[in-house]
Amino acid sequence: MDFAERPEEVRVPAELKAILSRLAKHKKLYLAILSGRTMRDLQKLLDVEGLKLYGLHGSQEETRSKSLSGEAKMALEATSTYLRAWFHSLPEVWIEDKGMSFAVHYRQASEEVARIAWQIVLQAVAPFRRMLRVLEGELVWEVLPRELGDKGAAIQRLLGKRSPRRLGIYLGDDPTDEPAFEALKRGITIHVGNWEGTRAAYQLPDPAAARRLLDMLEKELR
Repeated sequence: MDFAERPEEVRVPAELKAILSRLAKHKKLYLAILSGRTMRDLQKLLDVEGLKLYGLHGSQEETRSKSLSGEAKMALEATSTYLRAWFHSLPEVWIEDKGMSFAVHYRQASEEVARIAWQIVLQAVAPFRRMLRVLEGELVWEVLPRELGDKGAAIQRLLGKRSPRRLGIYLGDDPTDEPAFEALKRGITIHVGNWEGTRAAYQLPDPAAARRLLDMLEKELR
């Protein structure tokens, strides 16, 4: 699977936006994107009418956003400041500020540099373990306040608003999607990519296969 060098370089193909737009308008579907990106980034990437967006692992919605306690803000700022000082000498590792969290990207780093950076991250978070946690994603570590919750908590909250007879279908390709797979045990969970450790019930080999699944879903709903 290919990755952009930096998050701001990611682009969503027009044909994918088109099928999402058609599915989002279907009366039988509640179509949503649950992402670790901020709501502002999601709105720039996916300007699709009818598509519901949830940023920062579900803590941000289009109509509301959680706020952090003063204690969590202090812990986040102290950890970020500590890491920026360390990573100043490791240009292959850099920090993306997301406001209520931050991500440490290491996709350009060698294995040795990544191992060193991981130990530094653990060292930085250690004094604030009660308030902060680290989520491991694809070539990124995200430091979040525990009070924000994860994608599993977000899925449970969304399911509580829907009819119990509705079938939930969740596709994800990142380790941060695993809590959502676990929360959706009665639905259809699909990991995109080959990973034996996933808690998803099914797997698709790549994004192209996921796109074909969306095409099939659209045809079945006609």
